[in-house]
Amino acid sequence: GTGFPPLEAPPIKEELPRADVAAFSIDDSQTTEIDDALSVRGLGSGTVTFGVHIAAPGLAILPDSPIDKVARDRLSTVYMPGWKITMLPDAIVEKYTLAEGRDCPALSLYVTFDEATLEVRSSETKLESVPIAANLRHDKLDAFVTEDSLTGAAPADYPFAPELAFTFRLARH
Repeated sequence: GTGFPPLEAPPIKEELPRADVAAFSIDDSQTTEIDDALSVRGLGSGTVTFGVHIAAPGLAILPDSPIDKVARDRLSTVYMPGWKITMLPDAIVEKYTLAEGRDCPALSLYVTFDEATLEVRSSETKLESVPIAANLRHDKLDAFVTEDSLTGAAPADYPFAPELAFTFRLARH
């Protein structure tokens, strides 16, 4: 169904260290439940750290709490053409989504690579507050973010172009 019982989003009380990144998400323009973001640090230095940041509402939503029970009953958001039925109410989603311009609690995985060879040098995970620099919307960038622009064969005049090019290179590797 589309209705929800009255629910309040508890605050995340734990003080988290602030990540030294400018993270960005990539989703459709209709997406409100932004639960993952990426970051790339060190381009041009020879050592690149690639970050994957996952929203951490579990820091506030306790097992068997009213919100947890609703989420467990629904299991996920249901997507269909032109509409969706969210797992949680919009006010709850808004509290924990990785929204542009906010520092958001997240579980981060950092993998450090040799920039030339993409050999993994190290990895670590951290629970931290991640600055979300941008919520990129693929439906607004699809015409510009092409294989040619990601590989340097064509100009790349869009936000996070170097970071996306590295991500593309890493994914192909």
